[in-house]
Amino acid sequence: MPITEPDESSGVEVIWDGEPSHQLLLHYELEIIREEEEFVRHFKCELSGGIAFGVHSPGVLVVSTKRCYFCLRKGEMRMDSFDWLVCVDSCRLDSLDRITLGLEYQYLFLTFSSLSCTVIFRDSDRCRAFLSQIEARFPSGKKYKVAPTCSKTAYNLKRQVLKVENRAALISLGLDIEKEILSTTDLIQDRRRLMSTHSQTLLGSQFVTWLCNNNIRTNRADGCILGQRLLDLGVLNHASSQPVFEDNSSLLRFQSSSHSDESHYKKFILCFKNENESSGGESVAFVITTENVHIATMVLEPPRTSAERQFTNVLTREIDSINAMTAYNSKPKSINIEFFEEDVQGNDSAWNLTFETIQLCEDVQLFLRQLWKNAFGGVDMKFIIK
Repeated sequence: MPITEPDESSGVEVIWDGEPSHQLLLHYELEIIREEEEFVRHFKCELSGGIAFGVHSPGVLVVSTKRCYFCLRKGEMRMDSFDWLVCVDSCRLDSLDRITLGLEYQYLFLTFSSLSCTVIFRDSDRCRAFLSQIEARFPSGKKYKVAPTCSKTAYNLKRQVLKVENRAALISLGLDIEKEILSTTDLIQDRRRLMSTHSQTLLGSQFVTWLCNNNIRTNRADGCILGQRLLDLGVLNHASSQPVFEDNSSLLRFQSSSHSDESHYKKFILCFKNENESSGGESVAFVITTENVHIATMVLEPPRTSAERQFTNVLTREIDSINAMTAYNSKPKSINIEFFEEDVQGNDSAWNLTFETIQLCEDVQLFLRQLWKNAFGGVDMKFIIK
């Protein structure tokens, strides 16, 4: 899929609220970027794994014409001095080996020759803007891989956050695999065998190879086990109706139309959850389904595979347990979701969430209000603007 240059008005913001000041940009140019390079842009970033300064260290990824600079936040942020922002490492752009897309284009996993890092955008437009910047500044002729989101990330989200039981989760995984194979390859096509044409099929060996290449399974034996389980569940069928999955030229066909997957999340948003309306917050995943809302943490250090992400469900509330939702004129990126007291207790009776953009915050408000209206037969949610 071609990536177009983003409009200037959709430029990426610094990790803290508000546009970067002139002093901060000057600090980048004078203290971080080397003299022979040109400053391009800065991006939100959480370093992980490749840097010896801790697993989760919020900071800024500064991109120049030749290098990526990894700057960590040290101490309290001040505008009169920028000694709290320290450049701890840098990599040449031509040492970039792989970019792995995160779930719904909200984060990227970058693999350089000497380190790896997770860059969090929480907004798909900003993620695509970063990809466009890298594409525009990359040395001509140098190739790097752009890997799709690993199907197991969505599978883990459903299994670890939504608590989908194994059978449904496997069906969901199979549907995700089919979607990615269709969108990124030409493996599924019409094939002739003897005097018959078998529409929309792929080879058993191609299926196993794709699983291994995309880190769904680590070896062909495990790929065959998954293929057999999907065959048993009816997600896959043999063109010849055989009951056994084989790693060979046998023809397989996905049967997605026969399965309705109610376990798919409706929205996955990275945001900040605050303890109260005035405090800072922790980065969490806000997951919305038809009936529930979830707060989950996401492990950001380099996983066992290049794309797989692990989740921990922290809080779950039913849509119809929402009592009211408050938006703020002074903080247009934040909302407060209040739940009925009989359903929850203590600090969890209200969630204060801060999103990446005003538009994203407004989209979440509309989405939750529509789901609530559906649950209560057309009655609108109590919505307060302060």
